[in-house]
Amino acid sequence: MKKKFFRPFLAALSLTALCGCASSSYLAISSSGNMTGGIYQVTDGSPVQKLALPTLNYLIKSPDNAFLYGTVARMPGRSKRRIGGVAFIEARSDMMILRKLVSTEGQTPCHLAISPDGRHLYTANYSNGDISEFKLENGYPVSPPRHLPHTGHSVTRRQKSPHPHFVGFHPVSKQLFVCDLGTDEIWIYDRTADGVTLPCTQKLTLAPGSGPRHLVFSPDGKTIFVANELSSTVTSFHNRKGKWHLIKTASTRKGDAVTPNYPGAIKMTSCGKLFFVTNRGDDNIAIFTTLPNGEFKLVKTVASGGKYPSDILLTDDDRTLLTVNLKSGTAARFTLNKAAADLIPVAGEIPVPRGIGLCVAE
Repeated sequence: MKKKFFRPFLAALSLTALCGCASSSYLAISSSGNMTGGIYQVTDGSPVQKLALPTLNYLIKSPDNAFLYGTVARMPGRSKRRIGGVAFIEARSDMMILRKLVSTEGQTPCHLAISPDGRHLYTANYSNGDISEFKLENGYPVSPPRHLPHTGHSVTRRQKSPHPHFVGFHPVSKQLFVCDLGTDEIWIYDRTADGVTLPCTQKLTLAPGSGPRHLVFSPDGKTIFVANELSSTVTSFHNRKGKWHLIKTASTRKGDAVTPNYPGAIKMTSCGKLFFVTNRGDDNIAIFTTLPNGEFKLVKTVASGGKYPSDILLTDDDRTLLTVNLKSGTAARFTLNKAAADLIPVAGEIPVPRGIGLCVAE
């Protein structure tokens, strides 16, 4: 998460035109341009605004696909402080309706996740250094959020305090995993029907200056792969007999590149044999193969089709990968050849002003 603050908006494109998915599906692209924020649907290359909502940021869909939940970097009327919020948006094929906008009571929320039972929603509040926990009923919050404070720091100028950047649930244990870029740790929380328990159950420690941003779980839940924003590396942890062990840290870059680079998104195929990391600076996508017991290998890097690739998305069938490039204002698509561990560019870029995130809505 860069310190510079932008005013995001969101664009939605029909997935039919992009990758042959059902016409009822839409690709939601969050963007950080200076235009009025909101939700846009792109038709024939021209965006049509579906919902006005300044500073809309990262998006996820509800388990039943009825809603989009989005982090709002700055609540209306809170211009002097980066107090953010969560937008609850009813998603339809013909319109988007803002049903509720609630404060996280934390600064600069940049990621969010819903608990496996659908009872709680969590946001990573980057600038505030904590997590907001909302209790949900029928998909909506029923009380102000509870806060899970983080403490600590690390060695770089961006790590003088905690900076949670990712929240996600383990596919097997259902624990909440949090990447904290500021403390160089993965915080792990147990959870009950009433929310996560305090203090956190365990912390996984990375090398000083790593800056863990996002992570992915292997399909069996035994391995996690962490994209480290500050060191241009990936770190793997493997679980043996209930304990997590650091296995490997390796570069996301080929050769001896020394220019500034900040890994962003990390995504994995459904089979767990490949994962991808965006290199923001080198402007490419790093392709990795996974090996047994948490080992992995960088195969190659492929140009992202623009400048500063901020996010990637794999279609459900693992046949197509999409990326959005913030600084060139473009989205690009690739055909995935899993057998060759390769991405083949598909001709025709898609204009998306300062795109920053991807989400499928139905």
